[in-house]
Amino acid sequence: MKRIFSFILSCMLLLGMVGCAKQKMPQQPNTDTDTASVSDTTGQKDTPTDWAYEALVVYAGSSSTDLIYTMSLNREKTGWGADKELPIYRLDQQKDVAWFYENFGNAFSLTYENEYQQSFQQAISKYGASFYKDNSLMLTYIYAGSGSYQFGVRDVLCENQHFSISVEQTNDPETGTCDMAGWFLIVAVPDAIVDGCTEFGAFYVGH
Repeated sequence: MKRIFSFILSCMLLLGMVGCAKQKMPQQPNTDTDTASVSDTTGQKDTPTDWAYEALVVYAGSSSTDLIYTMSLNREKTGWGADKELPIYRLDQQKDVAWFYENFGNAFSLTYENEYQQSFQQAISKYGASFYKDNSLMLTYIYAGSGSYQFGVRDVLCENQHFSISVEQTNDPETGTCDMAGWFLIVAVPDAIVDGCTEFGAFYVGH
């Protein structure tokens, strides 16, 4: 009987030690993030050196219109051709979004969506009036000879009052489809980093 009692007591002590050990194990920190940082070297003392930004890529479809270039902020440096900058726009009010729809709604596929990607309309619908009080959407467009190519934002820089977005190709397909395609790359940034800029540009930097 004593042996049975001793065995039960030993089991209870062992279970208690295991329970304490489980309580002392620390939780792993969550390091996942969906944001990156903007490098700011304007030299302004009241401007922080790093800002978080959010980048989105949405299908735009192909278009032969020159308006996407001639109405951009860098209209004198952009256009058709590999040696040209990509066009860049700043949407800092909801009326600017309405203006973009009015001028490019017929030329581009702003409402197209499929099971793999959201539309331009869906992507910017989450930015309401409260967002535009202190933030802006910076938008650029890149044309590709095949819908198989994919693109992303590599860098967002603000240097010497010049704001720029660098766009890179993010895949290398062995074969490509014959459809022509275009993409909007949208970057949400605080107004504080854009307001001090006097020049704007966007560049394709390859892989």
